[in-house]
Amino acid sequence: PSTLFASYLLYHWSTRWQLGITIDKCKTVRIANARLPTRPSKSYTINSEELPLVSEANDLGITVDSHLKFDKHIAKIVHTAHQRTALILRCFESRDKDLLMRAFCTYVRPLLEYATPTWSPHFSYLIFRIGNVQRSFTKRLAGLRELSYTDRLKILTADTLEKRRLILDITYCYKLLNGFVTCAIELKKNNNRTSARSHDAKLILPLCHTDTAKYFFNSRITAIWNSLPADVVQAKTIKTFQNKLTRVGLNLSKYLLIK
Repeated sequence: PSTLFASYLLYHWSTRWQLGITIDKCKTVRIANARLPTRPSKSYTINSEELPLVSEANDLGITVDSHLKFDKHIAKIVHTAHQRTALILRCFESRDKDLLMRAFCTYVRPLLEYATPTWSPHFSYLIFRIGNVQRSFTKRLAGLRELSYTDRLKILTADTLEKRRLILDITYCYKLLNGFVTCAIELKKNNNRTSARSHDAKLILPLCHTDTAKYFFNSRITAIWNSLPADVVQAKTIKTFQNKLTRVGLNLSKYLLIK
């Protein structure tokens, strides 16, 4: 009854505000632990039409499956990113490495960094698969083929994609705690200050019983956020926060799985 009532309210709310729901595009995904035995799922309806139950769905450009694993989403964006890098190298007549890297940052990197706080991977093979897009691209730039990946990034003044995702996580945490964005993610502050040097915005690590919860945004960001200096955390604007984070030269290597 509660499910029917919720779908009734949703449909009539959309009708009242003239925000029509395309029922043919609606699906139901049951989020469950892969290790637990499958249980019969409830059926959901909108305007008396039953929604099909699927194992994965695309939500705002992110492929979400029933176990909250993003392997298929990562495989999709990595495939598209490799296609774009090939087009850049084929279509640009100039072989200037700075120009080509600027094109990579404009047309490829945003694809690999869209909504990363939601799906940022913790498995090494997925991290390597995403990073291999930039790794293979920089190796094809003029004069860089014989250099190591680390040396190529130094010459191009670029960071690994894994480190960039970590910085995006930290920035998003700052936005959440300061009310610049609204989200259902709950970040609990720890009011017990343990040191005079610590800041007032330390977070409490949530209790986690599964890997999905352990590597979810509010769990994986806690230790990193708590290690930030007080002057960085207390920045008044996003730009100031990002500048201070860069100037501090925070050692993020201990939080990276692939060094």
